[in-house]
Amino acid sequence: MEWSAGTTSDTAGWFSRSAKTLARVSQILYKADIPERLPKRLLIAHDAFAFSDDTVQAALAPKLKRLSELFDEVTEVDMAPDGLMQWSKAQRTIQPTEGWHTFNKWIDQHNPRMSYTVARNLFLASQISQSDLDAAQLVKQQAITRMKTLLPHGTLLCLPTTPFCAPKVGLPVHQTDHLRTQISVLCCHGGLTGVPQVSIPGDTVGEDHAPVGLSIVAGHNYDTDLLAVALALESKHV
Repeated sequence: MEWSAGTTSDTAGWFSRSAKTLARVSQILYKADIPERLPKRLLIAHDAFAFSDDTVQAALAPKLKRLSELFDEVTEVDMAPDGLMQWSKAQRTIQPTEGWHTFNKWIDQHNPRMSYTVARNLFLASQISQSDLDAAQLVKQQAITRMKTLLPHGTLLCLPTTPFCAPKVGLPVHQTDHLRTQISVLCCHGGLTGVPQVSIPGDTVGEDHAPVGLSIVAGHNYDTDLLAVALALESKHV
């Protein structure tokens, strides 16, 4: 049996060491060629950068500069004019509700053993009200409309992949919960609106050389535009 935990929220992705490999895998999956001409316009998500730590903004500045050089026009915008937190809250309402609806009968029948975090999150999902879900669905539709407006063919959007560098492994639950909520603010647009995204290495920060990433987003069905830009960045050895 195949289950989709979040019927409208799940996303699929793959990792690769290079943009070239990423593009090769994508060509097979999409059955489409990578365009030779790059998009003309780049939008920089001002609100997403403002939400990020100063260290992240500083670390991504050189990569952002090189990315901007590939475009004819570069403009700053607010990705979510009504607030990124609204988008994040909507995603954190819809996704767990869909997950609960997928698994609740199986859980009721088999009473499976689960980790504390998984069990807690499923229980919390079961308590989400219909009115909260309806409100989240409205925000979702507004977010979809916003991204369609921002990202016609030939336009890409960039933002930090996360608001801070990669956290250390083995952190206690009370710390990871807070970090997960913050990460959701800059990652929720994928599941919420279904837009394609490529995340590229930005730099490392701190004594631990923790990585930070820069994400590039395209409109629906323009996935290959992202790959063209990723290849162009790689060819510039950035």
